[in-house]
Amino acid sequence: MPWDMSDVDTKDYALCGALLDMTAPMQLSTEIVAAGIDQNFDRESAAGDAWAELEDSTIEDRERHGYDGEHPILERTRRLREGASAFREATASSAAVGPAEGDKIAAYHLEGTSRMPARDFLVQSDRTEDVIEIAILDHLTHASG
Repeated sequence: MPWDMSDVDTKDYALCGALLDMTAPMQLSTEIVAAGIDQNFDRESAAGDAWAELEDSTIEDRERHGYDGEHPILERTRRLREGASAFREATASSAAVGPAEGDKIAAYHLEGTSRMPARDFLVQSDRTEDVIEIAILDHLTHASG
């Protein structure tokens, strides 16, 4: 008895279409990554690696200017945190999230200097990557019926 292959072409076309236009899961991925960046600021770490503690001189400077001396790290004015995921772009095949191009304060903290350690707030946890993978698989599963 032959197999019923009558809907193979329809499913194949739907899956190919879903693969060619991944805009929906890419857009969702930008939101997931932005939430992960925000969590990094909440946890003062990136993917579980704690940021370097503030130097005594930085704590004293913060206190002199009316800010909490030690915490939260990288949030003296909240400008860095609010701009950390300002750039978001999703296309049919890619997603990108990060500070706006030319954001010197973000670059300064991501790269560090001779007087300040780098504190990477963009690194994503394995959990974030798993959630993105689930979003992509869900998109493909629903497309192929």
